[in-house]
Amino acid sequence: LDSLRSHELKQRVAPTQSILESAQKKLKLANERLADYKLQSGLTFPDKVNNLSTNLEQLRRQRAETIALEQQARRKGEKLSLDLGVTSQQAAEAFLLKSDQIFQQNLKDNSEATTALQVLLGKFGPNHPKVLKELKRQESAQAALSQRAQFLLEKPADPELLVRLSLNTETSGRDPLFQNLVTSQSEQKGLAAQIIALNGQINIQEKKLEKLAQSQPRLDNLKRDEQIAEAVFASTLAKLDLGRGDVFSAYPRIQIAVEPTIPTEPSAPQKS
Repeated sequence: LDSLRSHELKQRVAPTQSILESAQKKLKLANERLADYKLQSGLTFPDKVNNLSTNLEQLRRQRAETIALEQQARRKGEKLSLDLGVTSQQAAEAFLLKSDQIFQQNLKDNSEATTALQVLLGKFGPNHPKVLKELKRQESAQAALSQRAQFLLEKPADPELLVRLSLNTETSGRDPLFQNLVTSQSEQKGLAAQIIALNGQINIQEKKLEKLAQSQPRLDNLKRDEQIAEAVFASTLAKLDLGRGDVFSAYPRIQIAVEPTIPTEPSAPQKS
């Protein structure tokens, strides 16, 4: 009986074992294909697409807020520029010249020479030695102003611009307005640069998301193939285990032998 049972078990297990090996190879191949495609497509993490979409939405929201702030700073600068009668660039140049001590000293010399010249012209003629002296001093101060301004601004200085900006000691009351104008311009430039940077980041994220979205259907197919291979392997393994466990189905463990009985009388034909 043991020999018969062993032979029966081999006959049962052999086909299932072959099927199991085939299913195992298919499962391994499906796992490898899925892993390789995840690595190739960048879909290594399950929530990568969702995380990328969330980050993209945050960047777009940040860009919208930054655009609103940039527009607000620009409107503020335009109003200050209109009130002062100067551009933000001219206001920035004015502050640059005001912060330079050499330029301010030249400006002071020019102001003193101009005042003294006006007083002397009220007393003497244009060819008077004192008038000529102050005139020369004024010309020297103006030349120094132009040279210093050109050095600081890196371009030829416009004398009319200096007068229009009122760059002298009597214009301190306009300093806060000039400062606000320059600040608004700086804020606007900084916000504009942030918008450009955000646009670049959004463009990169959109391209990544588009690429991942194109890869997602292929990934889903590979996942489905892997799940099918896993189900087939598990089912085959269960059948193999079931066949091995039922070794006594064909040849039970206990068999009863009963002595045959012989009838004492014939059952047919019956006599009438």
